Amino acid sequence: MFRVLISTLVVLISAASSNAATILVSYPKGDEVALVTVEGEIVPNDEKEFQQKVSTVPKAVVAFQSNGGNVVAALRIGKLIRLRNFTTVVPDDMRCASACALAWLGGTNRLMGATARIGFHAAYNKDTGQETGAGNALMGAYLSQIGLPDVAVYYITKAAPTSMTWLNPADAQKVGIDVSVLDAEPTAGGEPSTPEQSSAALQLHQRAREFIRAWYQTISGPDEDITPILNRIYSDTVRYFGKEMSRQDVITEQQRFLARWPVRQYIPKDGTVMINCDANALVCSATGVIQFDARSTARNRRSSGEATFEYLLRFSSVYEKTPTIVSEDGKLLSRNVQADEPADPISRLFGRR
Repeated sequence: MFRVLISTLVVLISAASSNAATILVSYPKGDEVALVTVEGEIVPNDEKEFQQKVSTVPKAVVAFQSNGGNVVAALRIGKLIRLRNFTTVVPDDMRCASACALAWLGGTNRLMGATARIGFHAAYNKDTGQETGAGNALMGAYLSQIGLPDVAVYYITKAAPTSMTWLNPADAQKVGIDVSVLDAEPTAGGEPSTPEQSSAALQLHQRAREFIRAWYQTISGPDEDITPILNRIYSDTVRYFGKEMSRQDVITEQQRFLARWPVRQYIPKDGTVMINCDANALVCSATGVIQFDARSTARNRRSSGEATFEYLLRFSSVYEKTPTIVSEDGKLLSRNVQADEPADPISRLFGRR
């Protein structure tokens, strides 16, 4: 759905005025996902124009190129983006700083080019140039509202108005800002990647992220829903926790685990999921931290904690929705195993005898 996104971005943003925010909506080559570009200084009432232009847009990717502007307008744009479940992106070689970065944070999926620059600093009064507590309070409330932890709020607001904290993937993962980086690697011939290749990488990022979310929802569900899927998602040969195994051997391992822990819940930890894709090879790596809670009523046991996950996913094309898993790994970070208290008083009473 993003097959001409990057090339369209270049045209639209280059044509926009640099004196004030220009908000444009287009549908590249008839795609159902709209491309919304926001370029230039964000000023009061821009949020009203943004709301009016996206009022009939069901799905969108919002691309930013701006040095900042009015904090209140930017926060309102960010809230609209979050409410509409839009994706946000700062493409390669483009900059989104100050108030612009706050609006970008509103995306339910956040993307940045490998050479993009996204910068944060504390709120300040434009007339005096001094930091403003009221502005920082508004920022803090907004950041908490969109689900960022306190450590991320501090990271975003710690720089003085005269300086800037430039976002990088390592810091983002550390403080809990969920973002995927669009690779800008050269082609096999040594030439820079084309707009079409950058667009393909963007689409693969989206597919991989959706797969990870769906996969953990699936393995949190009933066993009868999981087993038929295992044959479809694993490669013929899988590098499974350090060992080369056949698909059937992996499925056997999975089924043994499912039988041991019939009730399960797996939730990717906010801000930890990182996706990196190679558009030429049609592969993506997905890493992060999973929070788990597994139970066995028959054994009266409960296991909960956190673990890392690492997947290598292979796609047959950029349009394929479901990849195959060619490698799976991870390690346990913390685990608490205990007796699972029966839910009803009668069972608890007899269980103590």
